[in-house]
Amino acid sequence: MERREDISVEVATGEDPLILQTVWAGACVARPEGSLVFHSDPAPDQLQDLILGRLPPKPAPPTPAPLQVDPERAIAAVTGMVVEAGKRLPGAYFKAKWVEFDQRVKIAREQQLFDDRRETRRIRLEGHFQRSDRTARAAAERVVQDDHLSIDEVVSETIGRLETRLDAADPVTGPSCIVFAPAIGGVWIHELVGHAAEADRIPSNRSWLTPEIDSLPAGLTVIDDPRRARAAWRLDDEGTPARPVALVHEGRPRERLHSNHTASKTGSRPTGHGRRGSYREPVLPRMGCTFVANGPRDPVEILQNIKQGVYVRRMESAHTDPASGRAVFRVTDADLIAAGKIDRPLKPHLLETVASKALAAIDGIGNDLSFDRCIGTCHRDGQPLPISVGAPTICTRLMTVRF
Repeated sequence: MERREDISVEVATGEDPLILQTVWAGACVARPEGSLVFHSDPAPDQLQDLILGRLPPKPAPPTPAPLQVDPERAIAAVTGMVVEAGKRLPGAYFKAKWVEFDQRVKIAREQQLFDDRRETRRIRLEGHFQRSDRTARAAAERVVQDDHLSIDEVVSETIGRLETRLDAADPVTGPSCIVFAPAIGGVWIHELVGHAAEADRIPSNRSWLTPEIDSLPAGLTVIDDPRRARAAWRLDDEGTPARPVALVHEGRPRERLHSNHTASKTGSRPTGHGRRGSYREPVLPRMGCTFVANGPRDPVEILQNIKQGVYVRRMESAHTDPASGRAVFRVTDADLIAAGKIDRPLKPHLLETVASKALAAIDGIGNDLSFDRCIGTCHRDGQPLPISVGAPTICTRLMTVRF
């Protein structure tokens, strides 16, 4: 049984706030023969009836539960970001967005009842700036935690990149050495390793990440831990406690991400990664917070050893084929690396890679692990799920730039 409340508040330069707030509630009951029965807007005290198939034929209209998410705080935050950014960089166009949800679930399984709550808030500021015949775009975002809004930090980062990116140059196409800024490599690992480790890909051989893979660097450890995600879950949607899972440990593939169903089919132990996008969707093994563990290298030293390459600051979309490991990433903010130093900014471009080759070519993992500098939603089989990623500075010497 699920009750979820979402709010989105968007403000752009010279415009009034655009507010979208939705609430839904429902239940999904798996019958003994395997069929799924859905119920909209059930009352919380009807859960036992739903489990036993005894929903009253004409239930009384549910009394709307009070809203949990207050839009006033969101309106003040995004309006403040746009106003402050406009003061610091007159003539630029800014758009700020606040996204928040509060989800409460009840799961009944094997005569036990489990409760969990997932919630998250994030802010994003993007800007467009033009000077003479040059234009620039930049964005920054943060997870809002413990009433710390990070407004000044987000505004400063966005404006700094806007002014810098006015001089962006065309990237050099072809094979290149790539360095991912702290946290950004987590997007890369999410696509290449995380999706390949979802256990429902095993029976149909839809994963390149097999136990026989022995080409990964010994210093690479990849973990997924839903308990530390920006929309963390203590229990998954089947009532299984979430736990950290080492997808890769010191260069060797280890565990997979399991739901109860995939675990039973493969003789494995559930990992607490069985999630659904809403009560009307089937459970799938999903990532929560996928990250690369710290390595031994100084990030400055990693840069100093590169004659020419690309320093990636933001990636905002990706597509991967977990079976072959082929993936394409859209880089929206990056700099040229020349003679071991950060040089001029580069225009948006694509990065192409094959997982086994690019991961084998890792040539440095830093000691500056960071999380959620590119915040996104993972879509799988039509089901969106908020996720987290993290990584220290990472260098790989084998990716291809397309422009």
